[in-house]
Amino acid sequence: MDFETMKYYVSTGLWPAERVEKLYQAKKITKEHYDELKALLTLPTDKSGGFSVR
Repeated sequence: MDFETMKYYVSTGLWPAERVEKLYQAKKITKEHYDELKALLTLPTDKSGGFSVR
């Protein structure tokens, strides 16, 4: 799976923090990718997919 897809899953709430932690512990993602995904987890998320129509 590519990193952009992982970022989408995290940003939409499909992947919780535990999933990101497991990927890192299993050496499936790099430290840099782990840090970036963890940063996404701390952002307020919009469960509709991140898009808002005005």
